[in-house]
Amino acid sequence: MAKLADILSRQMKAPVADLTATPGAYDFKLEWSLEGDGNDVESALFAALQSQLGLKLESHKLPIDMIVVDKAEKPSEN
Repeated sequence: MAKLADILSRQMKAPVADLTATPGAYDFKLEWSLEGDGNDVESALFAALQSQLGLKLESHKLPIDMIVVDKAEKPSEN
């Protein structure tokens, strides 16, 4: 399920966390349309997850790992 969450994160361009606590590997097929604007695609994906796999995406506020770069400089020549 963690791998599915990673794939969904890339598809939705937003973090998706696996909160199912379901261990193991699964083999499944998920179909949805990529046509339409961004909201239509997300709606189709949400509906496909629920109707085909019985999974529901819910919005939650969770802590995430983040890297912050305070300063960057070009390296000096030796």
